[in-house]
Amino acid sequence: MLADARSRIARYAPAEASRADAVLVDLRSQDERERSLAAAVLVQLGVDAGDVEGGFAAWSNAGLPVVPAPEPASGLPGMGGPQ
Repeated sequence: MLADARSRIARYAPAEASRADAVLVDLRSQDERERSLAAAVLVQLGVDAGDVEGGFAAWSNAGLPVVPAPEPASGLPGMGGPQ
């Protein structure tokens, strides 16, 4: 299943992703398989999605920009930072 999912998505090194004309979504999953599977589902839904190899840790370790999560929006689950 994972190999199939990865065959349908673009996988980017952190530096490549930082230069891409894309919206980056941080799932903050420690499991790289989850990120790849989530991107594959987005592709199935018609979104041009991919995966950053190594996830947030690789992005941060590469010295790429990181900003704090916004304050949670009142009354809207999932609209703020991690709890």
